[in-house]
Amino acid sequence: MSMKKKNTKLNNPRQPENYTQFLEQVKKDILQTQLKAALSVTKELTLLYWRIGKDLSEKMNVEGWGAKVVENLAKDLEKSFP
Repeated sequence: MSMKKKNTKLNNPRQPENYTQFLEQVKKDILQTQLKAALSVTKELTLLYWRIGKDLSEKMNVEGWGAKVVENLAKDLEKSFP
């Protein structure tokens, strides 16, 4: 099996010098931004769920909401956000 040098210019031999390096940098930037976006979404959802839990806990403690209200809330939210 012969070891041939991988074509770093991809499919077009007329690409400018440093094209491959530029492509790799753009791909790296895209991946990093996708990761940052995913982490940001995760953070915001965690904060949302924490606020909902805190507010619901206060309603249960202060206003005496019980398990049935929590069940109804879950069902109504599921209808709005399937």
